Amino acid sequence: MLKKSDSIRSILMEADVEDESLNGVLQIQVHSAKGIISSRQGNSKPDLFCTVEVDCYGRFDRKAKTRVVKDSLSPSWDQDFEVDVQGAQTLKLLCWDKKNLFNDEMCGRGKMELSKLGLTDNKRHSTEIGLMPKGSVRVSLCYTPGSQSLRRMPSVSSTGMFAVPIDVICRREQTRVPSIVTLCCDEIEGRGVDEVGIYRVSGVTSDVRSLKEAFERGTSDAKKLLSDIDIHAVSGLLKMFFRELPEPVLTDELYPRFAEGMALADPEAKQRCMTSLLHTLPPINLKTSLS
Repeated sequence: MLKKSDSIRSILMEADVEDESLNGVLQIQVHSAKGIISSRQGNSKPDLFCTVEVDCYGRFDRKAKTRVVKDSLSPSWDQDFEVDVQGAQTLKLLCWDKKNLFNDEMCGRGKMELSKLGLTDNKRHSTEIGLMPKGSVRVSLCYTPGSQSLRRMPSVSSTGMFAVPIDVICRREQTRVPSIVTLCCDEIEGRGVDEVGIYRVSGVTSDVRSLKEAFERGTSDAKKLLSDIDIHAVSGLLKMFFRELPEPVLTDELYPRFAEGMALADPEAKQRCMTSLLHTLPPINLKTSLS
């Protein structure tokens, strides 16, 4: 039974102690590859990109995808991704040749056991992942435990969008839901519903930061970027907005009860519990959570 005084952060701190797997944010920088073997004939060289998969208690999901580097057996990507991880022990990296719009051919695959790297709080670790049948990819990793990544600090800016209570944002904007939530959800529903891994695959960190800076300047700047930027950066920004709120949308007070409700085995009892809890949220929190 969760105590009323428990918070998201305290629950995650207990998970960090009890579980040797990674629970938090894993920053992955994919640098470059060498020694890749291509099946292309003649002097034609592959158009290479990488995908990163991380397990969640043994089940692997794609978490990141680099850009395509054309006509190279030694591509350099140098792209950063911030990946939310839960129960993560193993990272898989797959290298692909983009043959055409509809056909990708795997050129190599490798993996590393994250628990063996000795990843410590916010320390960058650089290594090479060997690929089968041949080649390697150089990567850097930096891990932030959930107890730190969800440490909620209020914004010092009176006009900012991030780390600001949602009721303050709505009062300032004279809206019922923060504009960043409405704009991002509309963009995702417009061109992201058929995208594989939406909300799961991370956007490039630099894209997410550019979009965040645009929203901090004002929604007019952000609107110009939203339609052009990678859709995974949009979903990543939305997750970042919720993660940086001074208090979660479900509120510190009610979060333990939501966690208890999610743990109920009976589907009908779970639905009744969650519906009842949702309607005890403040009106702005309820509207935002249902957006």
